[in-house]
Amino acid sequence: MAEEEKVDIEETGEEQAQAAPVEEAPKPPPVILEPDLGLVKEIISLGGESVKKCYQCATCSVVCQLSPEENPFPRKEMIWTQWGLKDRLVSNVDIWLCHQCAACSDFCPRGAKPGEVLAALRTYAFNHYAFPPFMGKLVSQIKYLPVLLFVPVALLLLVLSLGGGVGFPAIDKVHFAKWLDPTKGVDVIFVPFFILAVISLVFGLWQFMKNIHEQALKEGWAKKETFTTGDCMSGIIGVMGDILLHKRLKECEANEPRYLAHLLVFYGFIALFGVTGLVATSYYAAKFAITGTNIMGNPMPFANPVKWLANIGGLAILIGIVLMAVNRLQQEEKMGKGAYPDWALIGIIILTIVTGFLAQFMRIANVPVLAYSMYFFHLVMVFWLIAYLPYSKLAHLAYRTVAMSYARHQGREMMAKLEFAPAAPPVEEAPTEEEAEAEEAAEAEEAPTEEAEAPAEAEEAPAEEEKAE
Repeated sequence: MAEEEKVDIEETGEEQAQAAPVEEAPKPPPVILEPDLGLVKEIISLGGESVKKCYQCATCSVVCQLSPEENPFPRKEMIWTQWGLKDRLVSNVDIWLCHQCAACSDFCPRGAKPGEVLAALRTYAFNHYAFPPFMGKLVSQIKYLPVLLFVPVALLLLVLSLGGGVGFPAIDKVHFAKWLDPTKGVDVIFVPFFILAVISLVFGLWQFMKNIHEQALKEGWAKKETFTTGDCMSGIIGVMGDILLHKRLKECEANEPRYLAHLLVFYGFIALFGVTGLVATSYYAAKFAITGTNIMGNPMPFANPVKWLANIGGLAILIGIVLMAVNRLQQEEKMGKGAYPDWALIGIIILTIVTGFLAQFMRIANVPVLAYSMYFFHLVMVFWLIAYLPYSKLAHLAYRTVAMSYARHQGREMMAKLEFAPAAPPVEEAPTEEEAEAEEAAEAEEAPTEEAEAPAEAEEAPAEEEKAE
């Protein structure tokens, strides 16, 4: 009876379980994509023309030595670009963690260049955050270059005409300050535009910082819910060592030719920035009777250590930027030919340094026409670098710093360095004569052993048959 009751209870339980309605798991909300149909065309115009060759094999994400293990790049960025997912791309922190070493391009079976596509995406991103927005388009398109150069030319001619006149001063020795006053002629133009550039850059970085955090939360890899300005500054301090040593650039072994060039340009600009600060401080300290005299001298003597620092910095930039250009031309098949924003910045920097050196040498040689002309064109180039910084490729220095800061804050660590460098498979070398003879002798020794084993096996077979009978 007890067994029958037990069976009845089990059957009743099974019937109730079958009869009970099964609650379905709630379906996730549908993902709504809003593609920008013009995005692909814009990325192609910025140098990412190979994006359509990608067929999503993920080889690029596998071979990249800098890609994180979770949600690795650049495969997903290639997909998003093909689909026109603009909002995801401009809010994506990973495009700024790529240093364009081109290892992905080496291994791509379709000949796509993901590194070049991500470079185009970075240009597109800081143009997206540009303020005012139209400036991003002006600086990134060659047809507007004459307009951009006309602005500083017109402003300098205006302050010259309001001062002592456009004509060169009739003095025995070339003296730039006698022709274009540092305060009324130079700083009255450069300081306001520098302030505007800083405001524009900070505004864009603020929007960028908010968007990359919101995107990381949507993708589900953000480990912390908040990202404040204080977190950003803390992260910048944390990655400062990587930036000063260009550690990530060096970790990618395919970047060795570019590593030295970037270091030269980076520290060359730091040297010139420091010299500019020292000269300005000395000049205005004397002007406002703080020191009573300009300790740097005006013009600064050639033997002054600060002058030597300026020349060394300029020479470092010139060597580094030329190395960049040469490397780009030599690696065109692998890295791509680059787009107008890349070559525009290279050209402007070269012209800035060359005109600066020529102005200095012509001043020392006391050749007024060439000295003042070179000085004028040098100021035009410097204006371009300062005023258009938030919209040129120089802006990537600031955006990459914020992106690296955010990645450090969220613990988005890079993958461990691969044990192999991205390169073609090794080719086996042909054996030497001695090695070939040794292999033949070894094979000859093994042959009789095999023949001796065969009769032994044949003798064992009749013995087994007899046992079976």
